[in-house]
Amino acid sequence: MTFRCIGPKRTDGWQFEGPAAFFTSDGSVITVGVAKEIYDREPTEQLGSCSPGQTETLITQAVQKALDAYFVQLDKYRSIGVLQTPT
Repeated sequence: MTFRCIGPKRTDGWQFEGPAAFFTSDGSVITVGVAKEIYDREPTEQLGSCSPGQTETLITQAVQKALDAYFVQLDKYRSIGVLQTPT
């Protein structure tokens, strides 16, 4: 499963997307990782693995990292004029 923040349209018509958090499972262990860049389609940083009943901390870390990275990238793209302004 992938958690990715979706933002405003870019000036080139494409949708702005933030870096993602990734969750995979083999049924007994859940592995959590995050991407560092918006174009990463796989985790570039593994946060860890644990049993399904012990995932709250890892999931919280991953979602927080994804949200933090989203806002950093959003500010960057706004500052260089790549995002459409709302009408």
